[in-house]
Amino acid sequence: HGPQHPDRATSHNDIGNVLVRLGKFEDALEAHQEALAIRLKVHGPQHPDTATSHDNIGNVLQRLGKFEDALEAHQEALAIRLKVHGPQHPDTATSHNNIGLVLQRLGKFEDALEAHQEALAIRLKVHGPQHPDAATSHNDI
Repeated sequence: HGPQHPDRATSHNDIGNVLVRLGKFEDALEAHQEALAIRLKVHGPQHPDTATSHDNIGNVLQRLGKFEDALEAHQEALAIRLKVHGPQHPDTATSHNNIGLVLQRLGKFEDALEAHQEALAIRLKVHGPQHPDAATSHNDI
């Protein structure tokens, strides 16, 4: 496969995830940005994998304390997921949850609560009250 193949993007994504676990956040950010660049070329901006890359970048930026940038990345992921999956999808709930976590770090507690409540509502509708993701949302609220 060439340098712009989806499998290469997946490899960069996986490397980024391992680097996060190793605490190498700057390197993880670089890997996830490379995955995003490939996914934008291969899939375009309105694709689930592109949204995942934005989400992963947001998670790393949050670890680096770059909360405004993290919020922007998670909002981009949410916008894509709303277009691709619609409002009642587990990935859309994940985006709302991630936005809520960043808003908490920014001290925007009312907005964070709203984002977490949206994630919970979706998770309850999609998975039901006994699902671990619903429990996560309850905990985040």
